[in-house]
Amino acid sequence: MAGENVMTVDVNELPLPRLTQIKQELDTQVEIFGSSLQQLKIAQKKYGDSKECVERMQNMKEGNSLLVPLTDSVSLFILD
Repeated sequence: MAGENVMTVDVNELPLPRLTQIKQELDTQVEIFGSSLQQLKIAQKKYGDSKECVERMQNMKEGNSLLVPLTDSVSLFILD
């Protein structure tokens, strides 16, 4: 996009097939943006969960038991 020449076109002058193509391209871009937003929200939640676990660990007393998950599908458990 950077460095491209921009040309203004009156949409009333475009043929219907070209307008249909533009609509399909925009619909595809909206889908991609929606999917990206959803992935970012998932990453944000995982980050928040990780932050919460680190905060819990900072409050632990030495000698407490700690279960650490082997996969990211399990939360961190602190046993008192």
